[in-house]
Amino acid sequence: MPITHQTEGHANHPAWIRCELDWILASQPLVSLGSGPLQAPLAALGALDTGLLATEIAEQWAWNGPPKRLGRRFEHLLSALFDAIPDMRVLGHGIPIHAGDQTRGEIDFLLSFRHAIIHLEVALKYYAGVGDAADRLAPIRWVGPSTEDRLDRKINHLLTHQLPLSEDPGTLQVLARRDLPAPTHRQAWIFGRLIHPYHEALNSAPPTPDSLVSTTGNYWCCYRDRDQAFRILSRPVGSTFGWLPVGHDALIGQHHGPAQLPLIATQHLVANAHHTVLALVSRAMSKGPERARLWILPDDFVERAWVTHS
Repeated sequence: MPITHQTEGHANHPAWIRCELDWILASQPLVSLGSGPLQAPLAALGALDTGLLATEIAEQWAWNGPPKRLGRRFEHLLSALFDAIPDMRVLGHGIPIHAGDQTRGEIDFLLSFRHAIIHLEVALKYYAGVGDAADRLAPIRWVGPSTEDRLDRKINHLLTHQLPLSEDPGTLQVLARRDLPAPTHRQAWIFGRLIHPYHEALNSAPPTPDSLVSTTGNYWCCYRDRDQAFRILSRPVGSTFGWLPVGHDALIGQHHGPAQLPLIATQHLVANAHHTVLALVSRAMSKGPERARLWILPDDFVERAWVTHS
């Protein structure tokens, strides 16, 4: 029985999965913690045929269903890349660590790479910078679109809980019972995008904490400021571009055209939705990847973001 893939442009089509794999390979993590032999971007570790790998993943998802959560999707893609890298083996993925009846945590990846055993923690995050330029030099001012997450808290959790987990004697016993080796190195990566206020589109180096790798082309606005944000972002490219809605399961890679919405897309938006993501792309398929990405957040986003700082 032949496998029928989703239509091209759908998040589970091989063409889109390849875009995601290419983005992960080329991306520098926003945050790198710990020390070890594993490098990022991963493209430095060896040339991979992402087209073939994307087809294999699409076939697997066609039979078994794709991961439902974006973070799990990212981990699945990353695991496939790790398996394809020369000299690397995935010894374990999502290893639960129990102490009696309680779950203490989970080891994201246990990897064998060039005679090292690496405990690797990974995360995919999107953080919007709030406040003025000076505020945004501190990780505490970078908040997830839902305001339930904050960058400084995530970094602290990695350093104080997730990475030390594999040093605990109880964890080492769990690994030994699974015939898994003890880690020799511990690393953590936070991939994703820093989302700058839309008026920073005119700034070639928007304010970013010194400890972070800056990302460009990602902006946010409140719903009430949407028309002004559309105008500022689309001014450099003109009428040959438009906007493409980005679904939650398609946030990882870089989008290519064609655009579906006009440069001023107000009439296509739901007022004060949880958040809406749009990519600025060419109206023609062959004109390259997105030029910008805009996150339209509810009008009370800033107010709720400041509450998370208390």
